[in-house]
Amino acid sequence: MTETYEDIKARHTTAGNGADSGPLTSRALTWGQLRELPDPVYVVKSLIDRGSLVEIYGPPGSGKSFFAGDIGLHVALGWSWRKRRVNQGGVLYIAAEGGTNIKRRMAAFAKRHSIDLHTVPFLVVLAPTNMLTPEGIAQVIADAAAVPNLAIIIADTAARVMPGGKEDTEDMGAFIAACDQIRSATGAAVVVVHHTGKNLAQGSRGSSLLPAAVDDMIEVTNDDETKLHVAEHKKSRDGETGTKFCFRLSVVLLGEDTDGDPITSCVVEPVEINGKGDRAVLTPDEEAYWRDITTYFAREESPIKDVIPELLSVSVRAVTRDQVRDWLRHRGRFSFRAFHRRFETRFRGVRLQRFISVPPFFFFEEGGTVKRNVPLRNSRRP
Repeated sequence: MTETYEDIKARHTTAGNGADSGPLTSRALTWGQLRELPDPVYVVKSLIDRGSLVEIYGPPGSGKSFFAGDIGLHVALGWSWRKRRVNQGGVLYIAAEGGTNIKRRMAAFAKRHSIDLHTVPFLVVLAPTNMLTPEGIAQVIADAAAVPNLAIIIADTAARVMPGGKEDTEDMGAFIAACDQIRSATGAAVVVVHHTGKNLAQGSRGSSLLPAAVDDMIEVTNDDETKLHVAEHKKSRDGETGTKFCFRLSVVLLGEDTDGDPITSCVVEPVEINGKGDRAVLTPDEEAYWRDITTYFAREESPIKDVIPELLSVSVRAVTRDQVRDWLRHRGRFSFRAFHRRFETRFRGVRLQRFISVPPFFFFEEGGTVKRNVPLRNSRRP
């Protein structure tokens, strides 16, 4: 015999829920009660809210971990990210994949932006983490308690924080429940870095439960021809989608190992793409020049007083055009003037987050951004 609504109501209001529990009470809210609830607080405006669940996914080598770390460091520093407002907050980064590589990445970020990370609330977990067990969940919550003003927990990657999990419906359902429990206990956003499967068109790997459960989803891909990366906002529960964030991974020289070989890592360098949003603005030849120039800035830092004394109060790094010319020739880039003509023509009317100067003067960086040239008196043209 099928139970009716009245039967269920009578059973729960008389017998309760279990031997020792009292009657259940309604959880339904009126419009007046809903209206009094606080609005979501953004971490990165129109991208990540406190308490939300976010997925950043892409194939191996797409730059998804660099992308996630870049967002996290901007949040910890309280810096705006891609012209979006940021509410400063602490970050817990679970580096379950890649391990101590996060040390180099943070060092590269600090060097490129000329900052000291000692007091920045960006904490890292290197120990094994299993979010499919109650003990693992409790440990993540305990780790999060050490982060002041916690805003984001980044789990990199999903596969490594659910060891042995098959990423099927059962295991992914348990993983989502773990994320929900952590969000509820900490009030922080949980950002999950995840892989794609063999078919990139099918999105992230494994069960579709995770894409369905997240509030925001970002797909990161890379273009083998141009070496540029694109992160696309694929899903948003209450906002616009389709926004693309183009970036380049620029090499930063950190030092030398015991064999005298260079120690390097990369930083995310924002790049604007054209109006269609689907093609990079650099040809392979121009990209080769750009990589060489970026490498030079990572290797050499000329004292500011030797280049532009009138800008001593501005935090910049500078080299003369002659120095860059000599470096490019060393790299086999002999048609420097022709390159500049092509570069200026190609980029006319295109606004870039990162730009290089044009002849006849010099290159300089301010706040990690290469600005247009400023004349130097008695500058020698090559």
